[in-house]
Amino acid sequence: LTTYRLTRVCFRLACSPYLDMQVANHHLSANHDCFGAIADDIKASMYVDDLVVSCDTVAEAKDFVCRSSELLASGRFHLAKWASNVPQVLVDRPTEETHENK
Repeated sequence: LTTYRLTRVCFRLACSPYLDMQVANHHLSANHDCFGAIADDIKASMYVDDLVVSCDTVAEAKDFVCRSSELLASGRFHLAKWASNVPQVLVDRPTEETHENK
């Protein structure tokens, strides 16, 4: 009897979205001590490959964008398609990371 173990996350499979979410959730849990509540906020706000969050102030939104990008980048998750109904929130983000609202 030979046993094989898959040690990579495969993409373009039916289970890929599930695996992506599980890897992201594991990363968020593993980094909860360093990032605190932001990890919980991200977990509660993720849907497949999107993140939808509401903030009360521009400063809070800017902080969320910065800290969530930092947290997920530490796991090599690159956040893109940032969009906001308040232009000041994304003024410091590179244009390739933002999504043009139409």
